[in-house]
Amino acid sequence: MAIGHIGLSQYHGKVAGLNILKKETQLKTVPYFWTMLFGKSIRYAGCGKPSSTQIEGDIDALKFVIFFFDNSDKVIAVASCMRDPVVSQFAELVYQGKSLYKKDLKDDPFAWTK
Repeated sequence: MAIGHIGLSQYHGKVAGLNILKKETQLKTVPYFWTMLFGKSIRYAGCGKPSSTQIEGDIDALKFVIFFFDNSDKVIAVASCMRDPVVSQFAELVYQGKSLYKKDLKDDPFAWTK
């Protein structure tokens, strides 16, 4: 039996139950995926259908960050390979209710992490 995500599953169930009981409750989570493959850390946070992307780093060297934008140039997701903790920082930003836009990445794509 795998119980690695039991806490999140219980939280989802609690929020669903409260909403069924007409106690309107917002689900406050950020989709997050991570894995290690052949010694490489791969992470992804966010959701949505991107209309464009911006790559920072070297894909061939497997050390990069990809920013995914919607039609309004809002960052809707971030993926990385061997560039921790930028994806976790994006997830925390979204969790706090803040937004990031393409213009925020112009001069220094990682200024928002500092």
